[in-house]
Amino acid sequence: MWWCKTKPATRLAGTLAVVIMLIAATASGQQNANPSAPIETLQFQGAELRSVLSFLADYGKVNVVIAPDVVGSVTIHLQNVNWRDAMEIIGRTYDLAVVDEAGGYIRVVKAEAYREEMMKQSQHTANQLKLVPLETKIVKISNSTASDLVETVQSLLTDRGKCVADQRSNSLVLQEVPENIPTVLNYINELDKPARQIKISAQLLEISSDGLEELGLSWVARGSSVSNDGSRSATQTGTLA
Repeated sequence: MWWCKTKPATRLAGTLAVVIMLIAATASGQQNANPSAPIETLQFQGAELRSVLSFLADYGKVNVVIAPDVVGSVTIHLQNVNWRDAMEIIGRTYDLAVVDEAGGYIRVVKAEAYREEMMKQSQHTANQLKLVPLETKIVKISNSTASDLVETVQSLLTDRGKCVADQRSNSLVLQEVPENIPTVLNYINELDKPARQIKISAQLLEISSDGLEELGLSWVARGSSVSNDGSRSATQTGTLA
């Protein structure tokens, strides 16, 4: 038979492919119904790593790009797990980086390669900033003293940035890379907001006894007496004026 005549590696690859297809067929009902629903049982025994990642991406209905050096076998047994969580678990277990790219796809690379990539990108960005001409901005300060804000604003600037205060006009003179200027200006606007103040108002009322006299009634207390229980009482009479 043709199966017996094939090489061992080819037969192994074919067997794994059949296993993956069977698992995919078992979960097809969940996949077609709701990709966000958890996978009830996810079990692989010595399955090819790339095939498992591709299966999870198919289940989640997302695009995935797997680096050529991501190879090996995977053995997992998970229950009631989201496809993305399963992908992250595999990534942490097998030292892989699962990266969401801006284009709406997932990229899977070795973690070490991804760290080196990020370091190179950061270095490239830093080098680009050193070549960009600085932009100068004069910011008028309205509710604060410009010199009081210099230290705070300086902490927001890049290594090439500079901030000085012009006391005559109460302004800040900024020199910074254009990319960071909008962020710094937003912070300055927040710092220059007027301080909250408490407004206290008082009303004085003048009361005269003349108004009471016009009512034509005068109350007079006459004498007092003390009862056995120690309480004091006063006899009061009212007379019309």
